[in-house]
Amino acid sequence: MAAVSAKRLMDCLRLAPAERLRYLDDPDLVSADRVALRRSVEASLVPERRKIPLPRLGRPGRARRRARSFLVRAALSPLTLGLIVVGGPWLALSWQNTRPLAVMAQRGIASFRLPDGSEQVVALSKGSTVTVFDQRTADPVIGVWYPRLGYATAAVPRAALQFQR
Repeated sequence: MAAVSAKRLMDCLRLAPAERLRYLDDPDLVSADRVALRRSVEASLVPERRKIPLPRLGRPGRARRRARSFLVRAALSPLTLGLIVVGGPWLALSWQNTRPLAVMAQRGIASFRLPDGSEQVVALSKGSTVTVFDQRTADPVIGVWYPRLGYATAAVPRAALQFQR
């Protein structure tokens, strides 16, 4: 009986899923073979998963994994974290306390006061960069650096300057 049932099951499994339905209650099949036939019909009714072909660009190789691991370890190292904790506020404070720059929009002559107290008349060419000390006044105070002396300061008309930051 088992040999006849197994042969009948193999014949039924070769059929199309719609034709297998007619043999679910076949008296020649034993109960275990009926269950196997029923499961084969159920499996054929489940829709097949569509596989979308993905490009091979995003699959990381060994070199990528090593590089990523190195970068993560470097970013989380105590040295890097210390530089961020100490260097970040220091850079922000430095940027905040740096004097703004301006470019001369036109040629001008200004009377500069040198650090030693003497006066000097200087012609500033168009496009020369100067440091702005006080830009709140109507005539901003600018400075020009003299090596070994320091900044010489002068008040110039606001229209003569183009502020950088």
